[in-house]
Amino acid sequence: MKALSSALDGKTILLVEDEVILAQAQQSLLEKHGAVVLTACTGETAINTAADHPHIDLVLMDIQLGAGMDGTEAARQILAQRELPLIFVSSHTEPEVVERTEQITSYGYVVKGSSSTVLLAAIRMAFRLFATRQSQADAIRRLEHSQQLLRYIVENTRSAVAVHDTELHYIYVSRKYLEAFRVTEQQVIGKHHYEVFPDIPEKWREVHRRALAGEVLGATDDPFERLDGSIDWTTWECRPWYQYDGSIGGIVVYTEVVNERKQAELRLRASEENLRITLDSIGDGVIATDQHGCVQRMNPVAEQLCGMPIEQARNRPLEEVFRIISSVTREPSPNPVQRVLETGRIVGLANHTALLSHKGSEYHIADSAAPIRDADGSIVGVVLVFRDVTEEYEAAAERSRMLREREMLLKETHHRIKNNMSTVYNLLLLQADEQDDTDAGEVLQNAAGRVYSMMLLYDKLYRSERYAQVSFQDFLDPLVQEILEQFADSRRIQAEVHAEAVELTARQASSLGIILNELVTNSVKHAFEPYEHGRIRVSLVCSGQNARLQYSDNGRGLPSLDAVAQSDSFGMELVRMQAEQCGGQLTILDSSGSDSGAVFQVEFPLG
Repeated sequence: MKALSSALDGKTILLVEDEVILAQAQQSLLEKHGAVVLTACTGETAINTAADHPHIDLVLMDIQLGAGMDGTEAARQILAQRELPLIFVSSHTEPEVVERTEQITSYGYVVKGSSSTVLLAAIRMAFRLFATRQSQADAIRRLEHSQQLLRYIVENTRSAVAVHDTELHYIYVSRKYLEAFRVTEQQVIGKHHYEVFPDIPEKWREVHRRALAGEVLGATDDPFERLDGSIDWTTWECRPWYQYDGSIGGIVVYTEVVNERKQAELRLRASEENLRITLDSIGDGVIATDQHGCVQRMNPVAEQLCGMPIEQARNRPLEEVFRIISSVTREPSPNPVQRVLETGRIVGLANHTALLSHKGSEYHIADSAAPIRDADGSIVGVVLVFRDVTEEYEAAAERSRMLREREMLLKETHHRIKNNMSTVYNLLLLQADEQDDTDAGEVLQNAAGRVYSMMLLYDKLYRSERYAQVSFQDFLDPLVQEILEQFADSRRIQAEVHAEAVELTARQASSLGIILNELVTNSVKHAFEPYEHGRIRVSLVCSGQNARLQYSDNGRGLPSLDAVAQSDSFGMELVRMQAEQCGGQLTILDSSGSDSGAVFQVEFPLG
């Protein structure tokens, strides 16, 4: 009795019986065994009671319920609202009646008048059957959920996945699979794999057979050629899946169509090959490093100059491969790649840089290093370009040596010329002093003065850094002063000199120097009375592409202009010739009404 009681304890049972005495007897029996009993005497009342009490656990239903709805219809409507165990209790034993109830429910049929043991046993069995069915329903729901979840996972995975049965019919496919192979779900689900893809090659059919036999197979970058000639590059894996009993239920094919990646790899490979050909064709050495300054690439010229192949140099720090020193101090030179990584700028090697080859040679080189940046502008490496300038370096050194020798020879020549001119000057002076003839002595003195003027000009020229050009502004005032200093009483003569900044050719400067020597000498000797103080003015002004040298003194003046213009004296003739030699023209101005004793102008073109 305990086992029976425990089966009914706390259970709510709806008792549908139109005979009051029988209903009370059954209610009493059920309550004695711990059940909570609700009663109804008509089919309509039973339906409403079941609807109002959703916690009812079991229904005992009489078939004959008087004039209203019979028990079979009431049972049908109650079971339409919810699923619960329902036992028919009736005095009818006709097969057709029993068969009719079995079409409604199969939880039991108890004939009225049976013992309480039979009724309680039927109730217990109904509860067990209901629990079993509920458990089976839960299992079915869980299985359906698992199948739906599996379908959802397969359909939404990022990979191209297809699940086949042992006959290679499609069970599940992912959306990625449909996209990759350009098919729809309606075209594949339930279809044979070879029906969907009749162009599958024999090598893959063999893979399917081996997977169905239990092997796991795969490949990377495997070409799949379609009937239209197009090729899909795939990476795939094929493995069996197993039933609950351990038997193989089919195969799962994981496929990734890698056309874009493969094409990118092919483009990259072609680009790498083009880069290799380009680097190999460059006459300069090229080294590329990573962001840590370690060698990643070298062209053949770099390998030859460094004396190390790329196989040995790769991933080594640059300073171990590219060994550079100062050819002057023999000290190590700064690492150009490190400087680029620190500054982010292009840098070049210092002059006199030598590369020490690992094979013992030494090369003078010139180079530059520049950062390699990615799309975001970040430095990902450095490229170093350098070339062998040994021949150029040695040629430059030879030119420098020859230039120094030439300069020394030129300076020695200048010195000898100046000494020779000084000798001529002093010989003329000595000869002049020994002359008894005053006119002859004066001629020699004048000649010495002209030589002295040329000495001054020559001294200015050879001391200048540029022999072809002379700054006449720097040359004019010292020249006038040194011409005056030739005369013992020159202190009584005041010189006013003004020259604009202009550069003249050496030929023009020489001609103007000789002209000034003649004019200054003439003024000192002839323009002033003995011991008379005087003034001379010298100016050089420019106007466009022409210049004008003007000389004047405030002495006694000149005889008539015609007489001066027609003078055949050597000094005046020399002034005219020198004016013409510098491409200019001599003009003698009328000084009447002014404080000038004599005014001379030479206009000439510059250059």
